[in-house]
Amino acid sequence: MFYVHLRSIAQILVLLRTRCIGLPAALAVLLGIFGGKGSAAEPDFFRDIYPFLQPNCIPCHNQTTAKAKLNLETPELMTKGGESGPALLPGHPEDSLIMLSAAHRGESPMPPKDNKSGAVDLTPPQLALLKDWITQGAKASIKQHESISLQPLPRGLRPIYSVAMSTDGRYAACGRGGDLFIYDLATRQILAQLKDPALKSSAHDEQVHALHFSSDGNRLASGGFREVKIWKRQQGQPTLQTIAPLADAAQTTLSPDGTRLVALNSNTGLVLMDTATGAVLKTLPGSPKAEVKALCISPDGQTVACLLENGSWSLWSLTDLQKRPESGVIEGARSIVWTCDGKHLLFCTKLGVRVWSLTEAKVLRDINVTEPIACAVSAEDKTLAVACANSTLRLYDFSNGKPALELRGTTKGEYRITKLEWDLAKAGLDAAHHASVIARIDTQNKAFDVQEKKAHEAIAAAKKELPDKQKAVSPAQKAREEAEKADEAAAAELAAIEEGKSNTAALAKRKETSTKLAAAITAATSAVTAVISAENHIKDGDEQLKTIALSRAQNGLNRSKAEADQQSSKKLQSSLQASLDGMKNAKNLPDNKPLAVGFSKDGLSVAVIYNDGREHIWSSVSGSSLGSFSMGGSLNSASIVSPLNSNFITIGSGGRLLTTPQTDTWTLERTLGGAVPGSPFVDRVSSLRFSPDGRTLATGGGEYSRSGDIHLWESDSGKLLQSWTNKHKDVVLSLAFSPDGTQIASGGADRLAKVTEVASGKSIFVLEAHTHHVMGVAFRADGRSLATAGADGLVNTWDMSSGERAKKITGWSKEVTSVEYLGATNKILTSSADNQVRIVTDEGTEVRSMAKLPDFIHAAASAVHSPLIIGGGQDSVLRVWDGSTGTELSQFSAQQ
Repeated sequence: MFYVHLRSIAQILVLLRTRCIGLPAALAVLLGIFGGKGSAAEPDFFRDIYPFLQPNCIPCHNQTTAKAKLNLETPELMTKGGESGPALLPGHPEDSLIMLSAAHRGESPMPPKDNKSGAVDLTPPQLALLKDWITQGAKASIKQHESISLQPLPRGLRPIYSVAMSTDGRYAACGRGGDLFIYDLATRQILAQLKDPALKSSAHDEQVHALHFSSDGNRLASGGFREVKIWKRQQGQPTLQTIAPLADAAQTTLSPDGTRLVALNSNTGLVLMDTATGAVLKTLPGSPKAEVKALCISPDGQTVACLLENGSWSLWSLTDLQKRPESGVIEGARSIVWTCDGKHLLFCTKLGVRVWSLTEAKVLRDINVTEPIACAVSAEDKTLAVACANSTLRLYDFSNGKPALELRGTTKGEYRITKLEWDLAKAGLDAAHHASVIARIDTQNKAFDVQEKKAHEAIAAAKKELPDKQKAVSPAQKAREEAEKADEAAAAELAAIEEGKSNTAALAKRKETSTKLAAAITAATSAVTAVISAENHIKDGDEQLKTIALSRAQNGLNRSKAEADQQSSKKLQSSLQASLDGMKNAKNLPDNKPLAVGFSKDGLSVAVIYNDGREHIWSSVSGSSLGSFSMGGSLNSASIVSPLNSNFITIGSGGRLLTTPQTDTWTLERTLGGAVPGSPFVDRVSSLRFSPDGRTLATGGGEYSRSGDIHLWESDSGKLLQSWTNKHKDVVLSLAFSPDGTQIASGGADRLAKVTEVASGKSIFVLEAHTHHVMGVAFRADGRSLATAGADGLVNTWDMSSGERAKKITGWSKEVTSVEYLGATNKILTSSADNQVRIVTDEGTEVRSMAKLPDFIHAAASAVHSPLIIGGGQDSVLRVWDGSTGTELSQFSAQQ
């Protein structure tokens, strides 16, 4: 007995620690255990009873889900009861249904075994507390307003629950705990850690559960506990100015920090000037006054290298203004630059890039490059960038001269190409859809051929048999009449026999005539029925033929339309393919002459300035185009430096000075909900989606086991436009807008997916097939198909013309945590709890799987106009893959 008491006390301590019961209630239970009759406070319903009813009883018995029409949320509702009568009789625990069921002494022990709510049996202390509360009258109480004070999350608790990618594939975002990070996927580096100024060290107090970029990439929405935050991108602008004293300078070069420059003055030779003011600081006596082909200041800013038209070169000190002893001649040299260590000079010649050692005064090696015009090396001399005569920029490993990347095109050009590729893929989806319609019609027409043949055969057989069956009717009816007359005569004969005389013979005769009459009636009826049956077969066959003919006619119209639509799609495909090929070919043709090349200080980007005054910047890591700028007109010469990590300063002929903007910044634009009166958020915001035009933000959430809510907000103002409370019976976990923005799909913990008309809030389809939470929803680019992902380890696809399930896709052993279509294709990107990011078609064929990942993967995302995909999970690592090959390109850990 003492052991039982100790065990009960231990259980009460656990309940106290988890705040399932209050201290007064715990004391009351302890007194009950030891038989005490002290003056412990009476149990309070909302303080002491509700906390253990909520997870174990109320999920199935609440306002939204009231099984057996029973709601257990208040004592009044318990007393009212459900289908089995009152669940609560105050003062009588032994007769109260809730007590009997919870103690497993009634006809329906609760909660049921293997329930889907995770409910468990009440513990002995909980049962004792429930009994005590009922015994003392089951008094109602006032539910106190729940004031939640969130504590800082443990630093070790940093799983990635949500990820997002901008539509162009440039930026990725992920949440780790309450922290929010943005990465530049082009340069493969962290761009920013977003922080709410009110919180100082994080973006949210609680886990970041949902993320989504607007279509233009200028906004990012993040969802946390009872709040949504909208972050806005601030894009820097380039500055272009003119240094008036350099209007006639033929050659200029900038110091590495951009504060000084060396210019060629036709009267005095080389002069050192202040970049900001244009004032002459020093003149280099004896320096060349003409025929200077290129200038370049050393990495330490102390020396300028001068290359003449005849290929001779010399060095001039910017401190003592004297010519240094190093000099030489490189025939056919087009440009001159320093290596980062200041120990070598690089010359672009017609045959390649020549490396000259200043310490050894000789050529160390030649790097084979076709028609190089200008070059530069990255920090620590790791990478060599060479701009060639055909306008391409080639990257090489400087240590061994091996090629690495070839860069072409501009940001706008690359976007046009990816947009054309997307449109081409969408036209392919349309063509495939129309082809499937034609195939379905052809299959149906073939079935009609079989049906018509059978109908004609049935009609022919019926018509062939009908005359004989018609002829058989008259004899059968005549035989029936004769049998009736014979039977009537036999009946009369039997009736005429006087009483007392033998009637055996008459009875036998009457029995015989009656039997013959019955047979004659059956035969006559059968003959008539056979005629009617034959006539009906002919009639039914004719009706079937008419129906088939009408269906054929409609199929003909539908097929003609589908063929016309298919031809239109094919023509569009051909047109788009021609445009795409034209753009790609134009990208490979010589454009303009490059004048100078420069690496960013961090080595992650490289810029080229061309003679038409345009400057293009690429990522030296991925080869992606990062931006283009204009210096406002053609140039004869130019110089590029990078004083900071990511921006460039370029000076061109005529004294034009271009400074590119630094990295974009992100700031908190507004908070929706939060600790303000009237907030519509009752719990975590589990899903976020901007509409395709970016004007509307949809948020999904609700109260677990109680409600699933969707709210629509105006993106620019944060104004609440619509609220659909109880759209689901449980929390909304996923959202997706249709491509035209007129519909929104939602998936919930109630195992349902729904499609709703945005304008009216009217449900269009209720999609029921999953046996567990619907964790992801996604429309295909043509809007004809919807994919849903479930915690049951399935992906279902749905026909959006009918709302019928099109395909059940398997292959996951655990929850499928997210789903989305890749670009304008029928490929579906998924993440799952069985440690994989998997791509399948909507027909169920596996394309590839990034499997055997270290841990539970909570989310994956892709970009509309990029092959990149990302995924994150329990190990806090954001991974980046090339979705077209499955190659892992990068990892970003929490430590980074």
